[in-house]
Amino acid sequence: MSTLKIENTTIAKSQPVMIISGKMTSDFNQMKKELAGQHQSIFGDAKKVISKFKRPKLTHDEVMDLYNCGTNKNFYNSNKIWGYFCVRPSDYSNYMFSHIDCENRDNLFLRMRNGVLLFHLDKFDIYMIGCA
Repeated sequence: MSTLKIENTTIAKSQPVMIISGKMTSDFNQMKKELAGQHQSIFGDAKKVISKFKRPKLTHDEVMDLYNCGTNKNFYNSNKIWGYFCVRPSDYSNYMFSHIDCENRDNLFLRMRNGVLLFHLDKFDIYMIGCA
C-alpha cells in the first residue's frame, strides 16, 4: 500500500512547487493507480518532454539490461542515468523512477528494476532520464 501524497503549492514570489511525500509502493497495480496524467508529470507535459529526451525509448534488450545489471549505483553513475520515465503511448499517462529515491535503492534497486520491466511488459514506452 502506498502512502504517496502529491501536493502543489507556491513559495516566495509565487513560484510553483510540487511536494511529493510518503512511502512509494512496490505493488505494480498500485503504481498504475498512481499514474500521473499527461500534464501532471514533474517535468510538465509528458508528450512535450519525450521529444526533449536525447535518446529514443528503450528497446526490450535495454530494459532487460537494466533489470539484470542495474543492481548497483555504479550502473547508473557510469551510464549517467538519473531515472526512467514510463509512458503509456495512448494517453501519455506516466510513472517516473529515480535511482536516488531510497525506496528504489533498497534491495539492489529492485523496486525500480521490477517497475520498469512491468511497465515495459504492459506496453508502456520507457525513456531513460540522463544526468550530467
